[in-house]
Amino acid sequence: MKHKDMKIELGEIDLDKMVDDDAIREEAKIKLPNALVQIGEQTASVAWDEIRKAFKTPLSEKRKFIREGGKNFKKSATHKERQEIEDVLFEHIKELVEAR
Repeated sequence: MKHKDMKIELGEIDLDKMVDDDAIREEAKIKLPNALVQIGEQTASVAWDEIRKAFKTPLSEKRKFIREGGKNFKKSATHKERQEIEDVLFEHIKELVEAR
């Protein structure tokens, strides 16, 4: 699953402060850590479904597995992955600014 295809909740953004690309880029950097966790959780959720099919893992472990997947991706994302995700966030925020 490509990062740009994943749903990322941006949270609150003061669009009035997004006056230029530098401000939008800074906001994308602020949102990056949470986006990494969200992407890791989405990836872990897909992996969980596959594991569950193959090994009949108890459903009670799902939330922990997904939470850990989010934390692990945040810690282990490469510089390239972080930059790609930051770029996706930048584009999402820019679209919001242009749509208002």
